[in-house]
Amino acid sequence: MSNKDESPVSQLTQIGGTHYLRSIQPFDIIGAWELGFFRGNIIKYVLRCTAKNEKEDLMKARHYLDHCIENYDELRATAAF
Repeated sequence: MSNKDESPVSQLTQIGGTHYLRSIQPFDIIGAWELGFFRGNIIKYVLRCTAKNEKEDLMKARHYLDHCIENYDELRATAAF
């Protein structure tokens, strides 16, 4: 990018819907907080639920949360957590 104020290409192009076209995107939060795959997916589904399939996305978030709780000791030592 030549200008500091320009948005990265990945933020200018949305594939598969408009549910992430908001001022703060889930991958910005996931990256800033250095969340792994499982916690990142929990955040993603909770943040998008009001713009897509609310109940289904909340159930997906719960699925990832349940997995994290059930496998906490094993996962906490990995980058995926």
